[in-house]
Parts: sequence; C-alpha cells; structure tokens
Amino acid sequence: MDWLLHGGFAWQTDPKLEFNLHPVLMITGFVFLYGNAILVFRALPGKKKTTLKILHVMLHTLSLVCVIVGLKSVFDSRNLPAKPISNLYSLHSWLGLLSVILYILQYIFGVVFFVFTGMLKKWRSKYLAFHTFFGLGIFLMDVFTCVVGINEELFIGFSKYSTLPSPALIGNLLGFVLLCMAVLVIYLASSPQFKRQPLPEELFILQGGRL
Repeated sequence: MDWLLHGGFAWQTDPKLEFNLHPVLMITGFVFLYGNAILVFRALPGKKKTTLKILHVMLHTLSLVCVIVGLKSVFDSRNLPAKPISNLYSLHSWLGLLSVILYILQYIFGVVFFVFTGMLKKWRSKYLAFHTFFGLGIFLMDVFTCVVGINEELFIGFSKYSTLPSPALIGNLLGFVLLCMAVLVIYLASSPQFKRQPLPEELFILQGGRL
C-alpha cells in the first residue's frame, strides 16, 4: 500500500515505485474521470449539447490516457525487475484487462457514432441505448475491478490483515467510497428526473428536421 501512504512514484528506472502509478492512475481514470464523463449531460443541463459532447469526449480521452499509462506501469513493474514477476494470473488482472479492452471498444464506437457527424441519425439513435447500457456496465466493472485490486494488495501487503492496521483500514474505506460513488453515478445516470432536456434552440432545430 505504498502508493496510498508513502513511497512516491517513478518510471522504468525504479519498477517498484513505478507500480505505485498503477492504482492511482486506474482509480483516477476508471472511476473519477469515467464517472464524471457519464454525468456531464446531467450535471450541466444548461449547457449546449455540443459543448457537453466535447467535454464528454475530453474526459473519456483523459481517462483512456490514465488507463493506458497505468496498465503499462503495472506490466513494467513486473517485467523489468532482475527477477520478473508473473503477469495475468489473478482475478484482478483478468478483470482489469477485460475492462481496458471493453473501454477502448466503447470509446472507439462512441467516437464513430457520435463524433463523426456523417453517421446516419437513425443509426445513432439506435446505438445510443447500447452505448448507455454498456457505458454504465463497464463503469461498474471498472469499480469492482479496482475494489478487487485494493483487497488483493491488502492481503499481499499485510500478513496480519485481520488486526486491521491503519493502512488496511484506509484501503477498506477507499474501496467503500468507490462503491458508494458507483451507486451514486448509476442512480443519477439512470433516474429520469435528472435527464437533460433539450434547450429551446435545440428543439427548434429538431423540429426543423435538421440534426
């Protein structure tokens, strides 16, 4: 749990400290930035839809950068030491790799359908439901993967985990906070009362038959 309390960060010159980047970047990208990207359209209902789409894409792009760097850091931390450590053997690593793959696919399809304006409107509207469903599903999977990873590190790092030392208590609380954030994001994103309503000028454009 050095990444949570002390130890600092490094790159490939110090693989042990490079590992500390992994949990910090994954939680930042997969939970904080991803969660805020989901809520953009509901948290800022008075902004133009185009502005919200740009912000939505920017947050997801930052999230993707954090995830890619965080994924590289954990592979480096295992492959670069004098005695390399095995990769991809734990449930956390399997879930993590699947989460990254699904997130990249979700990002690519989102850009194709909603950023490229040449896509037919009927296809965009049909895909929107899938985009929303898989977006929330992947977010839940990401949070669960982070919680599993925190718990794995606690078991590895503390032989007397049952005594609940201070770092273990902090790790448990962090996992609890992540789960609470997941519940809140899902509630706000799925509740009809928080759904963004089109602005008057957007309604005018829609009624005029334009995209």
